[in-house]
Amino acid sequence: MPGCVRAAVAAWAVVLVAWALVLPPMTGEDEAAHVDMAVLLTHQRHWPSPGQRQVAAPVEAAAGAGSVDQPRAAGTEDEPWRVALGGQQAASSVPNQQVQHPPTWYAVLAPVAWVGERTGMSVGRIDLLMRLLGVLLLLPLPIVCWAVTRRFLALAGQPVQWAPLGAAAPLLVGGVARGTATVTNDAPLTTVAAVAVLLLLRFAGSGRLRDGLQAGAVCGACALLKGTGLALVPVAGAVGLLVLPQLSLRRRLTGAAAALGAAALISAPWWLRNLIVLGTPQPRGLTTAQTAAAFGGAPHQSFASFASSWLYTIDATTWSGQPPEWDQDITRVATVLAGLALLLALVTLRRRRRLVLLATLPLLAVLVPVAHEAVWHWQRYGGGAAAQGRYLFVGLAGGAALLTVVLHRVAGTLRLSPGWLTVGVVALLQGAMLARALERWWAPAGARLSVAPGRWAADLDPVVLACADVLLGAVLALTRMLRDRPASPASGALALRSAA
Repeated sequence: MPGCVRAAVAAWAVVLVAWALVLPPMTGEDEAAHVDMAVLLTHQRHWPSPGQRQVAAPVEAAAGAGSVDQPRAAGTEDEPWRVALGGQQAASSVPNQQVQHPPTWYAVLAPVAWVGERTGMSVGRIDLLMRLLGVLLLLPLPIVCWAVTRRFLALAGQPVQWAPLGAAAPLLVGGVARGTATVTNDAPLTTVAAVAVLLLLRFAGSGRLRDGLQAGAVCGACALLKGTGLALVPVAGAVGLLVLPQLSLRRRLTGAAAALGAAALISAPWWLRNLIVLGTPQPRGLTTAQTAAAFGGAPHQSFASFASSWLYTIDATTWSGQPPEWDQDITRVATVLAGLALLLALVTLRRRRRLVLLATLPLLAVLVPVAHEAVWHWQRYGGGAAAQGRYLFVGLAGGAALLTVVLHRVAGTLRLSPGWLTVGVVALLQGAMLARALERWWAPAGARLSVAPGRWAADLDPVVLACADVLLGAVLALTRMLRDRPASPASGALALRSAA
């Protein structure tokens, strides 16, 4: 593994832990609802239907105190998230719409809630430990992005020595670290979806039945992590029809059927249960009455106003999280640059446009149902929903490959070093976003970047700090181990050819 990839993993770990510590408890998007679903599994095994679960009162109280719209004064001693969770929690009046998602990730988080309840941990401390558990699942993401980029460049006939640039993709999209460092099922989905893209590219390059079954199985696993992951099930079959080798139609159909069958079989426990119990493969999180109460009553927007608001929210939360750390103009410029990069990639790979489609197919597959849900809400309630950039992180690995192609072309044209250019952009982006977050949440009123760490101080006991230290230590140990491992003959031959 190249040294710059190891450096990207180390930087990624530092950024993730920094966001997990900087953001106060329950301030992530729907974070209280995700924590509550883990708490639920410590008391019952039955997964509730939409409308049957209300957020536990201690969790909801902590979420209300951590409103993203009304930041509190730092160091307040009676903040609700300092209160112990307790064994039996009263229900609040807030319905938990996360029942629309599979219980898989919440089952992984449930032991943290179980230990927290029985040891008297506060809600804030339990939230932080759950965040660090999600960080563990995210650590391999730069490595997977590098592997995806390397395979993509090989299939596209581009120089593979540029592949390490793909490892920086998670750091270049500001909303990824900020959004996934909180308690959310987007954390495991982002990593597993990147692995799915890697296997889909391998299947596309070989057309082998075994590769199709493996890719389909991982796509099916995505559907067991989050409702939007169900959109990746048909992607496995579509890639079988788009495989790059010149295979007969019969072999293409066989490969597509095998990949789709594997994805459907792995994900069947979720969508089949929904069909039997709820009559739909993927339910909405609220009942009709709850949805009307939550979204009804507002003035009906014109379609142009709704579309503009929805696109801006997707745009802002992709590049800077929720609430946005960047101004509207900056995020829109980033989106325009991303669109130009896609066009440049299409021009560069004009003879490999099918490959570009393969890289963006997971993103497009998720974007279609998300847009459909938003339009459905607008038609009935006059406003939009399902407007979060984190839904699009399933396309991060494919985007990393396309970004590397663009950086290669731009750096060659401008005679710049793409490595140093990437390092500079990452340092500026993450540093500025963390500074804005510190100013928002930690600085006294009217102060500029004057950190007052009263919010976490009472909860950052040696146990929690030790967890963070062990996490960073594991990253450094892994980096050292990979550095000391002898290179394989294949990689040595590649280095010799590059030197020649």
